[in-house]
Amino acid sequence: MNKSSFFIVGQHAVIEALKNPKRKVLRVFLTEESKKNIHRKSPKKNLLDDVKVYFKTKKELDKYSTKKIYYIKVM
Repeated sequence: MNKSSFFIVGQHAVIEALKNPKRKVLRVFLTEESKKNIHRKSPKKNLLDDVKVYFKTKKELDKYSTKKIYYIKVM
């Protein structure tokens, strides 16, 4: 299997990637509010347990995209 790393952007896509056991999530870049939303969407399981989480401000994340606030790097 070809291994490459890339960013996934967007609330739904990031949450689904975190839920997918076949994905190896390397890093998550999110705001404090985004973290709360992830826990609200999946309260029974902490999706961020085994992932390096980097908290950024909305302004910092806007450098990557003008519309989204969830970013993960997967491999």
